[in-house]
Amino acid sequence: MPSRESSEAGDVTARVCAWAGHLEEMGRQDEARQVLREALDSPGDPVPVALTLAALEDRAGATARAAELLRKVLGDDPGNLSAARMLAMMMLDEGKADEAARVVAGVASSTESGELAELAGEIRMAQGRYAEAVAAFGLPSSLSSRGRRLRRRSWWHSGGPLRRRSGQDAASTFVAPAGMAARSPDLPDTALETITWARWLSASPRTSSGSQQTRTSRAW
Repeated sequence: MPSRESSEAGDVTARVCAWAGHLEEMGRQDEARQVLREALDSPGDPVPVALTLAALEDRAGATARAAELLRKVLGDDPGNLSAARMLAMMMLDEGKADEAARVVAGVASSTESGELAELAGEIRMAQGRYAEAVAAFGLPSSLSSRGRRLRRRSWWHSGGPLRRRSGQDAASTFVAPAGMAARSPDLPDTALETITWARWLSASPRTSSGSQQTRTSRAW
């Protein structure tokens, strides 16, 4: 049971973060930043303050300072999901998918939480490793609507129906046909699916295409 002192410290931290958010909304970012920096040196849990300050710095375009704060949090608490998620998303936004992957891998090694699955799948997509992205996303039922759409796109990019035809249900071992991975990841969903179906049909016996298409539509 938490002590009275820790509970009061938590209340103070919450009030500081709320006040900093209010200052930012009023356009007083420098004051908000100063309030949070001072709170970092005060008694209490510094993690919520550091996360709030990192988010403020990121919104202000100071991504290097934000990343430094988040890495310090992860250095003290390697399993902090909030810090890992924020840092990995920043790396993705900067086009640094490999660095984002290392951040997620570091957290995954220190926690058994599955909360990073959707982010891990998105990172694999950004790396162009679509088959691995499908595996990282996991079951569609565990994902948000955005995650389900990204998983579906990864499935099509990694071969879609060609995966089943090749008998490669293990996403990590599937190798897409030549030229498939070179397609732009920004293709509209309908264009992506049409191109992949065209490749599948060109390599499939015509007599079995109808029944195979029905089975495949359930696979993603």
